Amino acid sequence: MSSPTLSACRFPKRSLEDLLVDAARDFDVIRNASRPGPILVAAVDGKGVPMVKPDGARPTARLTKGQKVNRKRMATVAAVFTKNP
Repeated sequence: MSSPTLSACRFPKRSLEDLLVDAARDFDVIRNASRPGPILVAAVDGKGVPMVKPDGARPTARLTKGQKVNRKRMATVAAVFTKNP
C-alpha cells in the first residue's frame, strides 16, 4: 500500500494516523475555547499561462535540449481576508 499524497507531497500512513489521533485528543478543548476575534483567511492559487508572442517576433530555428515549444509563465492570485466565526 502506498503512502497518501497531499499536494504532491508524500506522507507515511503511520505519521498521518498519529497526527489525527493527537488532533482528536484536543478537539473538545479547541471547540470550547472562546475565540478572540475574526479568523484570518489566506488563499493562493497558481496556474501556468501560455505567453503570446508579439507580431513580428522571429521564431527560433531550432529548440535546444530542454526547451519547450509553448513557454508558460506562472500566474498567481492571492487573497487575504477576515471572516467572523
